[in-house]
Amino acid sequence: MIFLPSWQKDFIKLNLGPTLVKNGFDKKKLKLMILDDQLMLAPTWTKLVLSDPEAAKYVSGIAIHWYMNRITPRFFLDVVHKLYPQQFIISSEACEGFLPKGKLLIPFELTRMCCLLKKPYYFYFY
Repeated sequence: MIFLPSWQKDFIKLNLGPTLVKNGFDKKKLKLMILDDQLMLAPTWTKLVLSDPEAAKYVSGIAIHWYMNRITPRFFLDVVHKLYPQQFIISSEACEGFLPKGKLLIPFELTRMCCLLKKPYYFYFY
C-alpha cells in the first residue's frame, strides 16, 4: 500500500484532524505522529506535511523506523529537528535480523539483542 506525504497531509487536514477534535481528542489528549517510515524519507515528508499550517496544527510528532540506518545519514534527524523543533521524533519500529543472515531466528535467542546493544545509534529520540 502506498501512502504519499501529500495524501497524509490532506487526510490529516481534511478528515482525521477535524474528526479527532470534534470527538474531544485535541493535542493534549492524543499525540498524532506523521511518517512512521524510514529516516531517509523524513526531511522531505515532514516538510511536505508540516508546511501546511492546517495539517500541522494536529501533529505532535514524527515516527521513524531505523531499518535503513546503515545507508541513511544521521544528520537527517538534525535537519528535521531544526526545521520543526516543536515536534518530537521517536523511533516507532525496529528489529534486528531483518536482512537474511543465512540462519533462522530462534525465539528468545539473545544473539541479535546483543547486536542492538552494541549499536545504540539505532535508537533516537528528540
